[in-house]
Amino acid sequence: MARIKSKAYFLLFLGFFLSSATPIQAGDCGFGHCFGALGVTNDGLPTRATNLQTATKAEERINETCGTDGCLLVEVFSDGCAAIARYNRDGVFFGFAETEGDASAEALALCSQDGSRTCYVSAQVCTR
Repeated sequence: MARIKSKAYFLLFLGFFLSSATPIQAGDCGFGHCFGALGVTNDGLPTRATNLQTATKAEERINETCGTDGCLLVEVFSDGCAAIARYNRDGVFFGFAETEGDASAEALALCSQDGSRTCYVSAQVCTR
């Protein structure tokens, strides 16, 4: 009788353990890396993709967003942030860094290098 009880406890423990395990323990993005991408449509609108498992999937997401009109794929990146700064429709500058604030600051610094433009951040995206 004691052997049956111990077998039952073992099976109960095993069932609990297996039901609490997940197939990928590395996170939603896979193996600890999340990929993102930033682009600009032909109409000048920013487009972004974030928290995807591969760089290829991030690029594909940008292309899906742009549709048949196409777009400029600015950058595919992992485990960081990207930002777009601009001063008009044609003036577009990009920044990449570990944080959203640093990526925005880099893009703004590039945009306003000559000091005569008033620049603003039009898009930001970060992966986890």
